[in-house]
Amino acid sequence: MMLVRVTDPVRVAYETYDLMEAVERLVQTSLRSVIGDMGLDDTLASRQEIEKLVSNKVCKICQDWGLTVTGVDLLEIDPTRTIQQAMHEQIRAERYRRTQKVTAEGMAEKLRLQAEGNCQAAKTRATGDSTSVKSIAEGNRNARLIIAEKTAESLNVVAEALKGVTKDPTQYLIGVQYVNMLKEIAKKAKAVTVYLPLETDIGGIASKL
Repeated sequence: MMLVRVTDPVRVAYETYDLMEAVERLVQTSLRSVIGDMGLDDTLASRQEIEKLVSNKVCKICQDWGLTVTGVDLLEIDPTRTIQQAMHEQIRAERYRRTQKVTAEGMAEKLRLQAEGNCQAAKTRATGDSTSVKSIAEGNRNARLIIAEKTAESLNVVAEALKGVTKDPTQYLIGVQYVNMLKEIAKKAKAVTVYLPLETDIGGIASKL
């Protein structure tokens, strides 16, 4: 329903043949245009918005006819059975589309999170492997430094003990290590034949201590 007020009777008489029929057709045409531009959900839920859009469409034309629109009221939306069926089909299709969209977005998010998790796990493993290798290398280096320091200390002690002896302290330590090695070999084998180097004079060194 649209309420109008005649402001220019002369223009009404010259611009329209049948005022009531002209206004009715104008409202129907404008209403169809507005609803056609809106979605189904908006059409059923936005009565005030429809009234506002229809009023905007008819005001200018009514002014040209010598009329002033004072109000537009949408009393009831009563579509035919065919339109109702089409509307229900559209509702079902829209719900299915939204469901598919939500499902697809959820799957995409799941795959993204899995990919990020796998990437982070790979980075963690790589960092752990790198740290482990670095720690092992650092440990080996420290062990070699400690062995070298202890060997130097042993050489100093032996050199102090062998003062006045012509033998080199280094040769003495080599001889001691050689004897220890022979003990280990003897423990692991039932019968062992060892050929001592002619230049090894462990007994001579020991007799002079």
